Amino acid sequence: MLLLVGDAIHNIADGVILGGAFLIDPSVGIAVAIGLAIHEIPQEIVEFGILIRAGYTRKKAALYNLLSASSIVLGTLLIILIAEHAGEYIWLITGIAAGNLLFLATSDLLPRIHGNLKDYGGIWQSATSIAIGFVIMSVVLVWTHENFNHHFESDKQHEEIDMHVAGSN
Repeated sequence: MLLLVGDAIHNIADGVILGGAFLIDPSVGIAVAIGLAIHEIPQEIVEFGILIRAGYTRKKAALYNLLSASSIVLGTLLIILIAEHAGEYIWLITGIAAGNLLFLATSDLLPRIHGNLKDYGGIWQSATSIAIGFVIMSVVLVWTHENFNHHFESDKQHEEIDMHVAGSN
Protein backbone atom coordinates (compact mmCIF):
# COMPACT_ATOMS: atom_id res chain seq x y z
CA MET A 1 0.00 0.00 0.00
CA LEU A 2 2.92 2.35 0.69
CA LEU A 3 4.06 1.87 -2.92
CA LEU A 4 0.64 2.95 -4.18
CA VAL A 5 0.51 6.05 -1.95
CA GLY A 6 4.03 7.08 -2.96
CA ASP A 7 3.22 6.52 -6.63
CA ALA A 8 0.02 8.56 -6.33
CA ILE A 9 1.96 11.50 -4.86
CA HIS A 10 4.56 11.13 -7.62
CA ASN A 11 1.80 11.09 -10.26
CA ILE A 12 0.14 14.18 -8.81
CA ALA A 13 3.48 15.99 -9.23
CA ASP A 14 3.66 14.65 -12.80
CA GLY A 15 0.17 16.05 -13.41
CA VAL A 16 1.18 19.47 -12.11
CA ILE A 17 4.17 19.44 -14.46
CA LEU A 18 1.99 18.27 -17.37
CA GLY A 19 -0.69 20.90 -16.77
CA GLY A 20 1.95 23.60 -16.37
CA ALA A 21 3.59 22.54 -19.63
CA PHE A 22 0.30 22.87 -21.51
CA LEU A 23 -0.23 26.30 -19.95
CA ILE A 24 3.18 27.38 -21.24
CA ASP A 25 2.55 26.13 -24.78
CA PRO A 26 0.54 23.21 -26.17
CA SER A 27 3.54 21.87 -28.10
CA VAL A 28 5.55 21.83 -24.86
CA GLY A 29 2.65 20.02 -23.20
CA ILE A 30 2.64 17.35 -25.91
CA ALA A 31 6.40 16.85 -25.53
CA VAL A 32 6.05 16.55 -21.75
CA ALA A 33 3.17 14.08 -22.18
CA ILE A 34 5.36 11.92 -24.41
CA GLY A 35 8.22 12.11 -21.91
CA LEU A 36 5.91 11.21 -19.03
CA ALA A 37 4.53 8.24 -20.96
CA ILE A 38 8.05 7.00 -21.71
CA HIS A 39 8.80 7.29 -18.00
CA GLU A 40 5.51 6.07 -16.54
CA ILE A 41 4.63 3.02 -18.64
CA PRO A 42 7.67 0.93 -17.59
CA GLN A 43 7.30 2.15 -14.01
CA GLU A 44 3.65 1.09 -13.84
CA ILE A 45 4.51 -2.34 -15.28
CA VAL A 46 7.14 -2.82 -12.57
CA GLU A 47 4.73 -1.65 -9.87
CA PHE A 48 2.13 -4.13 -11.13
CA GLY A 49 4.72 -6.88 -10.76
CA ILE A 50 5.57 -5.73 -7.23
CA LEU A 51 1.90 -5.78 -6.27
CA ILE A 52 1.51 -9.31 -7.67
CA ARG A 53 4.58 -10.42 -5.76
CA ALA A 54 3.18 -8.82 -2.60
CA GLY A 55 0.18 -11.13 -2.85
CA TYR A 56 -2.45 -9.07 -4.64
CA THR A 57 -4.54 -10.81 -7.28
CA ARG A 58 -3.92 -9.66 -10.85
CA LYS A 59 -7.30 -7.93 -10.90
CA LYS A 60 -6.70 -6.05 -7.62
CA ALA A 61 -3.12 -5.17 -8.60
CA ALA A 62 -4.31 -3.77 -11.93
CA LEU A 63 -7.16 -1.83 -10.31
CA TYR A 64 -5.01 -0.34 -7.53
CA ASN A 65 -2.24 0.48 -9.99
CA LEU A 66 -4.74 2.19 -12.32
CA LEU A 67 -6.17 4.22 -9.44
CA SER A 68 -2.70 5.28 -8.33
CA ALA A 69 -1.65 6.16 -11.89
CA SER A 70 -4.87 8.12 -12.43
CA SER A 71 -3.83 10.61 -9.77
CA ILE A 72 -1.96 12.41 -12.58
CA VAL A 73 -5.39 13.81 -13.49
CA LEU A 74 -5.66 15.37 -10.01
CA GLY A 75 -2.35 17.17 -10.47
CA THR A 76 -3.36 18.42 -13.90
CA LEU A 77 -6.75 19.63 -12.62
CA LEU A 78 -5.05 21.28 -9.65
CA ILE A 79 -2.79 23.39 -11.84
CA ILE A 80 -5.67 24.30 -14.18
CA LEU A 81 -7.83 25.43 -11.24
CA ILE A 82 -4.95 27.44 -9.83
CA ALA A 83 -4.40 29.02 -13.26
CA GLU A 84 -8.07 30.07 -13.39
CA HIS A 85 -8.30 31.48 -9.88
CA ALA A 86 -4.78 32.33 -8.74
CA GLY A 87 -2.61 32.38 -11.85
CA GLU A 88 0.09 34.45 -10.20
CA TYR A 89 0.95 31.44 -7.99
CA ILE A 90 1.45 28.85 -10.77
CA TRP A 91 5.21 29.38 -10.66
CA LEU A 92 5.22 28.34 -7.01
CA ILE A 93 3.23 25.12 -7.53
CA THR A 94 5.14 24.07 -10.66
CA GLY A 95 8.42 24.86 -8.91
CA ILE A 96 7.49 22.62 -5.99
CA ALA A 97 6.44 19.83 -8.37
CA ALA A 98 9.62 20.13 -10.43
CA GLY A 99 11.69 20.21 -7.25
CA ASN A 100 9.90 17.06 -6.07
CA LEU A 101 10.83 15.25 -9.27
CA LEU A 102 14.43 16.49 -9.15
CA PHE A 103 14.69 15.41 -5.52
CA LEU A 104 13.44 11.93 -6.43
CA ALA A 105 15.96 11.67 -9.24
CA THR A 106 18.93 12.85 -7.21
CA SER A 107 18.10 11.00 -4.00
CA ASP A 108 16.98 7.73 -5.57
CA LEU A 109 18.34 7.27 -9.08
CA LEU A 110 21.85 8.73 -8.87
CA PRO A 111 22.95 6.92 -5.68
CA ARG A 112 21.82 3.64 -7.21
CA ILE A 113 23.86 4.28 -10.32
CA HIS A 114 26.94 5.27 -8.33
CA GLY A 115 26.50 2.44 -5.86
CA ASN A 116 26.14 -0.16 -8.60
CA LEU A 117 28.54 1.04 -11.28
CA LYS A 118 29.81 -2.52 -11.75
CA ASP A 119 26.25 -3.64 -12.49
CA TYR A 120 25.68 -0.74 -14.87
CA GLY A 121 28.98 -1.11 -16.70
CA GLY A 122 30.84 1.88 -15.33
CA ILE A 123 30.42 5.63 -15.23
CA TRP A 124 30.76 6.03 -19.01
CA GLN A 125 27.85 3.74 -19.79
CA SER A 126 25.74 5.53 -17.18
CA ALA A 127 26.70 8.94 -18.58
CA THR A 128 26.01 7.72 -22.11
CA SER A 129 22.56 6.50 -21.07
CA ILE A 130 21.76 9.88 -19.53
CA ALA A 131 23.03 11.66 -22.67
CA ILE A 132 20.93 9.41 -24.93
CA GLY A 133 17.86 10.19 -22.82
CA PHE A 134 18.60 13.91 -23.13
CA VAL A 135 18.99 13.64 -26.92
CA ILE A 136 15.75 11.65 -27.27
CA MET A 137 13.77 14.21 -25.27
CA SER A 138 15.37 17.07 -27.21
CA VAL A 139 14.32 15.41 -30.47
CA VAL A 140 10.78 14.94 -29.11
CA LEU A 141 10.62 18.60 -28.09
CA VAL A 142 11.84 19.83 -31.49
CA TRP A 143 9.48 17.42 -33.29
CA THR A 144 6.42 18.54 -31.31
CA HIS A 145 7.34 22.20 -31.77
CA GLU A 146 7.73 21.78 -35.53
CA ASN A 147 4.66 19.59 -36.02
CA PHE A 148 2.17 21.05 -33.58
CA ASN A 149 3.17 24.64 -32.91
CA HIS A 150 2.02 25.94 -36.30
CA HIS A 151 -1.47 24.52 -35.62
CA PHE A 152 -1.66 26.41 -32.34
CA GLU A 153 -0.17 29.57 -33.88
CA SER A 154 -2.79 29.58 -36.65
CA ASP A 155 -5.52 29.15 -34.00
CA LYS A 156 -4.12 32.18 -32.14
CA GLN A 157 -4.03 34.19 -35.37
CA HIS A 158 -7.67 33.29 -36.10
CA GLU A 159 -8.65 34.38 -32.59
CA GLU A 160 -6.80 37.69 -33.03
CA ILE A 161 -8.51 38.31 -36.38
CA ASP A 162 -11.91 37.47 -34.88
CA MET A 163 -11.26 39.85 -31.96
CA HIS A 164 -10.14 42.59 -34.38
CA VAL A 165 -13.23 42.14 -36.58
CA ALA A 166 -15.51 42.10 -33.55
CA GLY A 167 -13.83 45.24 -32.20
CA SER A 168 -14.23 47.17 -35.46
CA ASN A 169 -17.99 46.45 -35.68
